[in-house]
Amino acid sequence: MKLSLSALSLAALFSFNAAANQSEQVTESPFKFSLFAGITDGGDKLASISYEDEKGKGAGSENIKAGDFLNIGAGVEYSFNKAWSVQSNIGYFFDSDSADNADIEITRFVVEAVPYYHINEKFKFGIGLTLHLNPEFENDYTNIIASKTEYDNATAAVFSLGYKIEHMNSWFELRYVPMDYSIKSQKVTQVFGQRVNLPVENLDKDVDASHIGISWHYQF
Repeated sequence: MKLSLSALSLAALFSFNAAANQSEQVTESPFKFSLFAGITDGGDKLASISYEDEKGKGAGSENIKAGDFLNIGAGVEYSFNKAWSVQSNIGYFFDSDSADNADIEITRFVVEAVPYYHINEKFKFGIGLTLHLNPEFENDYTNIIASKTEYDNATAAVFSLGYKIEHMNSWFELRYVPMDYSIKSQKVTQVFGQRVNLPVENLDKDVDASHIGISWHYQF
């Protein structure tokens, strides 16, 4: 009798565990949220800053390009099945530099959606769309001249290759974005320390903002 009860208890326990595992698999959420940070390089040079050492001699220079440099934000992934998913991101994309004689900066907000095909458990490849909102470039050459350039919102394709790191709950992304910015307006905002608002009539040509980059996405 005790053997029968033990057998029944074990059978019930195994059945409960199996049902619990099955329930977990069925109720597992298809959503995964993430935070990301990345660096990029590319596009036309918009401005440069020269540095001097303590003796006043040249100590190199830095360029600000239309496709640079830091990209941070948050995202959410929705998995349709083991083979297909879609990643949506919102972020802030910017670069800036400063010296004793100048401050330069480019900023824009980013919204994008990228469908992915999962090649295997590690690699996935995606082609999607990215939207850059309110791209702006500002340069301020101290006590000489400052200007601001605004660009139209821009849309481009995103080509993305992802590599999953299971034990870190994260994945690395290599991406390429072919993009152009069309100038909406340009104006001089300061001359010799005096604030002004002088529109620039002869606008420069559109700029190439294409870039390649690498990002790290942490999922939770």
